[in-house]
Amino acid sequence: MAAPLTVLIVEDDALIAMGFAAALEDLGHRILGPVADLDTALALAAADRPMCALVDVRLGASADGVDVALALRERFDVPSLFVSGTLDAETRARAESAKPIAHLSKPVAPEEIDRRLREAFAA
Repeated sequence: MAAPLTVLIVEDDALIAMGFAAALEDLGHRILGPVADLDTALALAAADRPMCALVDVRLGASADGVDVALALRERFDVPSLFVSGTLDAETRARAESAKPIAHLSKPVAPEEIDRRLREAFAA
């Protein structure tokens, strides 16, 4: 089995967040969070540097997932993998500015998230 990654989960739907966390942990990863907002994500990243973040683009907080991903990349050089439903063109363009690992549409299988993360860190 490949080495585990430390993954910060940023998702505002508690059931989805816990599902991602449990599934990725079962696949061998170390999980930080889940958290649901920018400030908590940055505090956790500062305290325990994740290798990457799994970020929902649409968060219920004032800052969206793109804001979270941009801040994580800028402050800690942490890349993000986005998960979301449908996105408008403007949000998609903003998301690309964060240089994401990938953008996956919900619903997404945890194995697909695992595959994308491992591919990103295999290079």
